[in-house]
Amino acid sequence: MRNDVMHKVAVSAVDPTKFDEIIKVMHDVIDEAGNVCSIPADEVTSVKTQVDGMWDEVRTDNEKAKAYCCFFLQTYGNKEAKVMWEAMFAEETLLFGDDKVECSKVFYPLELTLKKSKDQPERRISYTELLTGNDKFIVVIGDSGYGKSTLAKNLMIQHHGISDAEVEMFNLKNHNLLLYFECRNVSTKEFTDVVKENFGKVCQKLGSKTVIKGITESNPLILIDGYDECHKDSYEVVQQMVNKMRNHECRVIITTRPSGADELNDFLKREGVKFQEYEISEICDLDEQLRFLEKYEKYVTPHAEEVVKSFSSLGWSIQELFVRPINLVLFCHLVWNFPERINNLKSHAAVARVTYDLYLKIINSKLANMKIVDKSGLIISFLQDLSNFSLKMICEGHFVFSEKQVADLKCSIRSKLKEYGVLGTLDPNALLGVVLKIKRPMKSFESCTYFFHHKSIQELFASKPVLMELRKNNALPPILMSQKFDIFNLSEVPTYVFMELSAAEESIVFWKNWPLLCDAMERIDMYDWEQILLNCRDSQHIAEAIAGVYLAHSNKWSIDAGHNVDAIALLLPYQQPATLSDIQRNS
Repeated sequence: MRNDVMHKVAVSAVDPTKFDEIIKVMHDVIDEAGNVCSIPADEVTSVKTQVDGMWDEVRTDNEKAKAYCCFFLQTYGNKEAKVMWEAMFAEETLLFGDDKVECSKVFYPLELTLKKSKDQPERRISYTELLTGNDKFIVVIGDSGYGKSTLAKNLMIQHHGISDAEVEMFNLKNHNLLLYFECRNVSTKEFTDVVKENFGKVCQKLGSKTVIKGITESNPLILIDGYDECHKDSYEVVQQMVNKMRNHECRVIITTRPSGADELNDFLKREGVKFQEYEISEICDLDEQLRFLEKYEKYVTPHAEEVVKSFSSLGWSIQELFVRPINLVLFCHLVWNFPERINNLKSHAAVARVTYDLYLKIINSKLANMKIVDKSGLIISFLQDLSNFSLKMICEGHFVFSEKQVADLKCSIRSKLKEYGVLGTLDPNALLGVVLKIKRPMKSFESCTYFFHHKSIQELFASKPVLMELRKNNALPPILMSQKFDIFNLSEVPTYVFMELSAAEESIVFWKNWPLLCDAMERIDMYDWEQILLNCRDSQHIAEAIAGVYLAHSNKWSIDAGHNVDAIALLLPYQQPATLSDIQRNS
């Protein structure tokens, strides 16, 4: 037993119960010696106390204490984390309705593009190769609905073997621990809180400071999800994590939307750490799209059928609207709920409208068996309240909502239910649950938190009060005062507003409000204007307006790659620059 401990203590984590077993055996030997030799009881107790003292010295010895802590983290800590994350991530509720699916079964192996300078050729890799490079810090960039959070959660599922998931990620097994931090989390104030959330029971036993030291010695993989959703506290947490881990063996993967990529890039450069950026690629190839859909057709019950057949029958102009994972999941729901609407989809704006209409349909079905005098009036009132709440939370930088933040919304819903005579028969949570996920606390003293099924859904709803105010008063909602523009523009709410105003019949409303919108968005970069344009590519008045923005920014335009070519082609009928250069051809 002694050899079992001492030959391992200097090189790896040692089971601390081995030390306890040694002490117990030594106590037994002392008791036996006391009986055989008739040693007085107080002397026997004294010798035991001396032995216990030596054990305390062992536990306070730095190297042995480190081994003790590392073992706890890598065994008991990982077991604790697996139980916790399995409860949260083994299954996911789909965007619409109550259907659930096993996450590991429907995860699609994403491809990523290595970001290099414009004069270097692109190189695409599988997500499984993310850890094969030498850079300690890895930045994964992807637009809304590209699968950034899904990727992070799947790495956790693989690391812990949740749902018997196989490890596909190269070098994932090299990391003894996995630490996960969601930047939108409002309850996390410092790095210590992240450690407690991941390894709460180990922290209770050994203390947070000791556990943090153990983490730094365990070659962890650290996942920081959603840098673009950081609030004041989570910026501080990320900085603490980077500072703590920069000089220790580990890998750190940080996900972000493009809107947060430049800020993250600047932050990592200031911190003096080397990093590599990757962009998640769209799923453009038809065979890949069908493989993605096959997973949902196979594993979603009870009515996941006809999805692949339906998608295969569509024309390319409709298929290209579904290149993001979230939109492919949406397509499944369209097949199951709105098959008659699919062939009428002509634009991203139409996809956004049908997404909103799907929620209307599901809420209608929730109320189907209730006698309500004005059912449509109740639904409209509920969605208006929800949309105002969505915009308010985005302007305040919140994507996870506390019970206190949702209290006013619930109060308003209750008053509407009372007004329509269904307060006693319909719980406000039943309506909220259609659109919001309700996360039950894992600890009795904590309260529930709420969040939309996806950030893009919150942004879609938040666009509605903006559109209403533009159409009604040619103004922006009062909450969008100038100091709120920056956080508003970092979201995709403006994109949804432009998409809704992209139809030809909306051109008068658009031009009336164009100066107002342009002023509100004066600080967004050209990438964001490009994304708005590409989401409204069939709209002449949107292209004409944005062409003016491009020309005001610069009279020298350049074509580099991919979507940029499409954007320039849409702009040229309305404005022509002094020069137009092809960067790729020149290089």
